[in-house]
Amino acid sequence: LQKLETSNKKPLVEEFIYLLQKCRKLKDLAYAHRLHLCIQNFSERKAYEYLGNHIVPMFIECGSIFYAEEVFWNLLSPNVHAWTSLIVGYVLHERSSEAFDLYQKMQDKEVYPSGHTLVALVKACIQIHDVRKVHDEVVRKGFETDVFVGSSLIDKYIKYNSLLEALRLFDLLSVRNVVTWNVLIAGYAEQDGFSYEAYNCLKQMELDGICPDDATFVGMLKASSAIKHIEGGRILHTEILLRGLEREISIGNTLIDMYAKCGYISEARFIFKKMLMRTMV
Repeated sequence: LQKLETSNKKPLVEEFIYLLQKCRKLKDLAYAHRLHLCIQNFSERKAYEYLGNHIVPMFIECGSIFYAEEVFWNLLSPNVHAWTSLIVGYVLHERSSEAFDLYQKMQDKEVYPSGHTLVALVKACIQIHDVRKVHDEVVRKGFETDVFVGSSLIDKYIKYNSLLEALRLFDLLSVRNVVTWNVLIAGYAEQDGFSYEAYNCLKQMELDGICPDDATFVGMLKASSAIKHIEGGRILHTEILLRGLEREISIGNTLIDMYAKCGYISEARFIFKKMLMRTMV
């Protein structure tokens, strides 16, 4: 950035895009302001309009919704990426009503939403307790069978104890990946009386050729804890060892919890001692 600021050569748009992406990872607001000023000084209006769609998410990632709004409302034709980023910003700041108002403005401007837009709205609906409102919009836009959007909706229905609706959505999905299965397994683990269903999910998941990951085993261990199913927990522990996942902190924490809740304190303590890192959990 310093080279661009002091160079006599006009920077390329691609150079600015690269720096904007770097800034999003750094989450450094001071750097974001400096980069924004550099873009304003060296970019023509057409280039700034294009770059503005990347500046909005940069400010959101850096924690400043105020500057994101300022850039956004000065763009002549923000694209779906910019609209979505500002909606995400409102959700992150628990301003869900404004997120829905902005989505309505987006529709008025005839900007078609992406899956990311609708997932942001699903997250917003948990704050205003109206999953159905977003679900209806997901159906209207044809995203109900989308694995990304569908998984997010399934997760929210489970949190609202609407397991039947979550299962209906799960059956509709065009593709089921490990994330989708994990959402359902975690949901069963958290619902009273449904822990054995999590085991059925794991079997079906493996029959479908989908390899479980650390999140899968965390969900399954929680299901074992809920019903104090030590035999199942031990089998899961063996699988974890075979897959080399025992060093994952989330796995170690959940194994300790499972053994402790099943009354096997010595095993819980053994795992605790073996952990390379111990968190507050």
